[in-house]
Amino acid sequence: MDNWLECEVSVGMFSTEFAITAQQFDGKTFSLFALQDDVRTKSAPNGSPVSGLLHVNRIKTSNDLAMVVLPQLSPEAGTTVTVKVSQLHQVSA
Repeated sequence: MDNWLECEVSVGMFSTEFAITAQQFDGKTFSLFALQDDVRTKSAPNGSPVSGLLHVNRIKTSNDLAMVVLPQLSPEAGTTVTVKVSQLHQVSA
């Protein structure tokens, strides 16, 4: 099962990517640009953000928190963030 993090998805700088905004466990937001293959949405973003899921790798879980590796570098958070387990969805590949 793959892990997917709840996020907001906007149009990226290039046609092959999306701009992503998501929250850490403490409510702090972080952003990054992710390849379209690492993002799932029900509808394409057109001018305003849409809800989506970002593919992440869970490396540690403790109680209701999980440490995940992001698919790309976030300027605010680096490559790993801690999120609430409730923000993660497990989806078959």
